[in-house]
Amino acid sequence: MTRPYLYIISLMILSVVAVAQKQKESCTPAIPIEIDAKVDEWQAEWLLDPEGKFLYNICNDETALFVRIKVSDITTQRKIALFGLTLWLDPSGKKKGKLGMKYPVGTPDLSVNPDNLNTMNRNPKRGDIEKGLLTDIEVLELIGLAKENIISSRLGLMNGIKVLIAPTEDGSYMYEAKLPFKAFRINKADVSILGIGFETGKLIPEKGKSQPASNGGPSSIPSYGKMSPFYEQLMIGPSGSGYEMTISTKMWSSVKLN
Repeated sequence: MTRPYLYIISLMILSVVAVAQKQKESCTPAIPIEIDAKVDEWQAEWLLDPEGKFLYNICNDETALFVRIKVSDITTQRKIALFGLTLWLDPSGKKKGKLGMKYPVGTPDLSVNPDNLNTMNRNPKRGDIEKGLLTDIEVLELIGLAKENIISSRLGLMNGIKVLIAPTEDGSYMYEAKLPFKAFRINKADVSILGIGFETGKLIPEKGKSQPASNGGPSSIPSYGKMSPFYEQLMIGPSGSGYEMTISTKMWSSVKLN
């Protein structure tokens, strides 16, 4: 066999291995899963996304998809609480973000301090601010089912969707969802590989505007528009520039359904 053919075969093998590494297998619930953000009944080991921001699992039965996510990274938690988290579904098994659910939808008004600001300030332990930020969790948004996104109460849905996010004692966010296939017009019999993505919202700065750097140097911090001092402070990431908050934290995985 000539070298060019060996080279092509090697590339094909590497491609198959790469796909196999990225593709995950959905688990089957051993016992009924309750959507309570406690996840005690999950039997599967946590999966870790390549960037290390999400721990997650995907399970399914004949009628529904079950998702659990754990987030411990503070910057990612703040993006979720302030700008929302979207769960994407791609029945083609690829990475097309056209169908999904945004929950939570984020903090509606960043121009005023949160009502529980005094409580958060009295408890400056790690994770207490992030726990306090996760307050507006009764609204969700369905994407791709109509010309306009459908905004609904989390408890007012009549299509079987259940979802909840809550802070835990160790300072993490725990997210849990039940997504009936029919609620998203997915025929499970036609889908063997499902593309699933997690994507936080992000801060969109005012175009062409910036704020003076805190060290008196050149202006390098993006301007946030009308925002209370409390929320402005939360925008400052580990680098001190605030740019971490202007980039979505996201991951995609191809999952083989049972």
